[in-house]
Amino acid sequence: MSGRLGLSLPLGLVTVSHLFSHFYLIALPPLFPLIRADLGVSVAQLGLIMSVLAAGSLLQVPVGSVVDRIGARWVAIAGMALTPLGYILAGAGGGYAWLLAGAAVSGVGQSSYHPANYTIIDATADPARLGRSFSIHTFGGTVGFTIAPVTIGAVALATSWSAAVIAAGVVGIAYAVLFGLLLRVDRPAPTASESLDAAPAGTLRGLLSMRPIMIMAAFFLVINLGLAGVRTYTPLYVIDGLALTATVGNGALSAFFAASSVSVLIGGYLADRTDPRANIMAATSIIALAVVGVLLGPATPAPWFVIGAIGLAGFGFGLVYSSRDRLVSAVAPAGAAGRSFGMVFTFGATGAMISPLALGVLIDLTVVSVAFWLVAGFFLAAGLIVFLTGPTWRGQLRALVPIGR
Repeated sequence: MSGRLGLSLPLGLVTVSHLFSHFYLIALPPLFPLIRADLGVSVAQLGLIMSVLAAGSLLQVPVGSVVDRIGARWVAIAGMALTPLGYILAGAGGGYAWLLAGAAVSGVGQSSYHPANYTIIDATADPARLGRSFSIHTFGGTVGFTIAPVTIGAVALATSWSAAVIAAGVVGIAYAVLFGLLLRVDRPAPTASESLDAAPAGTLRGLLSMRPIMIMAAFFLVINLGLAGVRTYTPLYVIDGLALTATVGNGALSAFFAASSVSVLIGGYLADRTDPRANIMAATSIIALAVVGVLLGPATPAPWFVIGAIGLAGFGFGLVYSSRDRLVSAVAPAGAAGRSFGMVFTFGATGAMISPLALGVLIDLTVVSVAFWLVAGFFLAAGLIVFLTGPTWRGQLRALVPIGR
């Protein structure tokens, strides 16, 4: 009984920390109309804020190495403190330069979540339920995505955008303290023989030479080009491109993540019982078709249509998570889970860093709908990267990923 409780506590704690992580990833874009009006900045400058935020996550590989060496607890605590601290800095400063500085600090904090959290889950979860454990953790992240636009938008409308940003940071600091007090289970240090056996594959050069790891890294890069476009510019697209209100724009973004918070639990069940590659290809096709449906729909559609279509895209995205994590866990070398997850999420962060700025420039030069055609293409391409792999790797994964347990 106590053993089961001991294993469930780390999962619960990192799930809530994942909620905060994703909240902070999406909390600024709903404020962009207010920030743009207050500071007189361009769309590209707003996109740069998100690119700077994502840039910190490029540190996930070295952070993963630290996790593999000293354990995940203190790394997780440090990241959970830095992330909201950046928000407090951005809100207290009140100017564009302070927004960039706060985004940089928050981004460094974000670099800890995936290497630390996934290492804790990989070490403590029942292997037969690993996909479902990943899905519970991801569920927390999607809840963070879901509640951020509505909650921070409401606080900003009642006060100001800077007050809303500071308030979000204060709540995060409080949870970081609670997390540090409660988390007592950590990844055990690898044995000497395990460390020696895993050393060549677990190094940066070794990971870069592993075809399965690099295919998954490419997948993370491309799918995050699409996801960053959705979470950064959906409100703007709804307002400027479809001539609807900010409420509808934020509602559509919340619908995306609300639907994904439901489907991620379904995805965890599927990841434990079916081929993860087929799950991903089907899911990315759903996302792309839903986005294209909005693009080809009426010039000024009914709000329910936009919210429903973007929600359908979110449902598809939720199905991706656990299959994606299952594949990475399967191909990660022994004793190098932190570095492996750090590697693929670093590529994902690269996509999240490039996309807001590049799409922002594109929107300034053309119209916002052009950017969303690219977003649909990114999702389709991501599915193809996993699906169009050679028979050797498919056979390798079939041996590594237990299906139907």
